[in-house]
Amino acid sequence: METPIESDQESLDYLNLPVRQVSDGADLREYTAETRTGEIIKPVKSNATGKLEDWKLVTFTFDDPENPKNWSKAYKWYCTMVVAFTCFVVAFASSVITADLEGPMKDFGVSREVSLVTVTVFVIGFGVGKFFEKFNVTDSVLTLY
Repeated sequence: METPIESDQESLDYLNLPVRQVSDGADLREYTAETRTGEIIKPVKSNATGKLEDWKLVTFTFDDPENPKNWSKAYKWYCTMVVAFTCFVVAFASSVITADLEGPMKDFGVSREVSLVTVTVFVIGFGVGKFFEKFNVTDSVLTLY
């Protein structure tokens, strides 16, 4: 069995761990430990068979370049700014048409209310999209596990 670097859960910094999302008996070594093989074997009693089965907690390996803790500060800022810029662009795109609602009104010969439908549908999509996102995330997690 692989021995992690940090196995004492009493000394863990809970600030960056998903403590509120896991049960009291959860093994947080998955989030805090690095191992040589990238996994920690943990015996768990199966709810289906009642037998002890080995579960693999996936961890990062030592000096893993995919571990965000090992990324350079510049790359971390780059990733942060990509997400921030994407959020800005989406919010900007939802309202940029409001500056010239008269243009589509004249070009297509429609009323102001019909011209506002573009903004309305876009903003409604923000809310409804989040609702359907919950189902997609749940489905993808269930297929992984």
